[in-house]
Order: sequence, then C-alpha cells, then structure tokens
Amino acid sequence: MINKFVVAILKAFEKFTNDDYYIKQIDHNHERVHYGDYFEFHDYITDLDNEANKVYLFKTGAKEVHATLAAAAIGEVKADIYEDATITADGTEATPINMNRTSTKTAETGIFKDPTVSDNGNLIISRYLLGSTTFISRVKTDIKQGLERIYKPNTNYLIIFTAQEDNCQILLDGEFYEKEV
Repeated sequence: MINKFVVAILKAFEKFTNDDYYIKQIDHNHERVHYGDYFEFHDYITDLDNEANKVYLFKTGAKEVHATLAAAAIGEVKADIYEDATITADGTEATPINMNRTSTKTAETGIFKDPTVSDNGNLIISRYLLGSTTFISRVKTDIKQGLERIYKPNTNYLIIFTAQEDNCQILLDGEFYEKEV
C-alpha cells in the first residue's frame, strides 16, 4: 500500500510540466560546461618520423586540474607523460577553448607546443599506440577520454610522443576543469 505522503509528493510533481520546473539530471562534467568551467584542446601531428619527438607542456596554475586525455595514431608511437618537468621556455601556446561559448572564463592551465625542456621530470605514464603506417589503423591507448586524472597545482607536465617508424600521424585530444584545492 502506498503511503499518503508518497502520493502527495507524486501529485505535487505532476504539476511541474513546464521545462523550467522539472528535475533535471546531468553529469558533473556537463554541469561544468554550463558554468563555463570546462575546457578542451586538440592537436594533430601530420608527419612524425622515426625516433622524432613531439612535446607538449601542460602547465597547471594554482588549482588542481581534472583532465581526460585521448591519443590516437597512424603508425607506432610511444606516448609518455612526465610530472615536475623543468622548462626554460614554454613554447607556442595552444589556448584551451572554453566549451561554453557564452562564458568569458579562461583557464589558468596553459598548454604549449614544443617547449624547451632541461629536465623531463618523473615519468608517470608510458603507453604505446600500436598503429601502422602500412595498414592504416587507429588504436587508442590507456591515455583515453573518460578516464579522469587529477594533476597537481603549479606543476609542469610533459606529454611526449616518440615515433617508432616514419610518417606517423597523431591526434591529441583533451578536456579539463580546474578546482580550488
């Protein structure tokens, strides 16, 4: 038998038929987009030859960074992430894009291509993207969208791709938000 209290609640909710009043459920990251706190970045490397590197600097600000990264390749590529790198020049900025285009908020986190590095720091992730330049295949690795990692504030992180064969192509894709510690 249904409790009278439950019936009263159900009747109250029946009155909310307007879109502005019903209960909406969205995930945390979707909510961050609405508040203008969610950012994305992308880059595509068209030709990386054997043993050549492509380096990205992920430079966090005063807030911890919650990020998901994805990488895909045509060709065999090693992907490494280092923490606490020593940088002498940031490189070319790749400005993160706010996913809420009506927001004026900007990220504290900086993303840079081809920084000048004096020390890589500590290796925290190492994966292989096992594609092929002969038989075009795209393989995502453990560095993937959906698996969030939390990065320390005021820290330099390097993402280094190293080609294991000629003519490699690489896609780097990431999303993040920043949170007060």
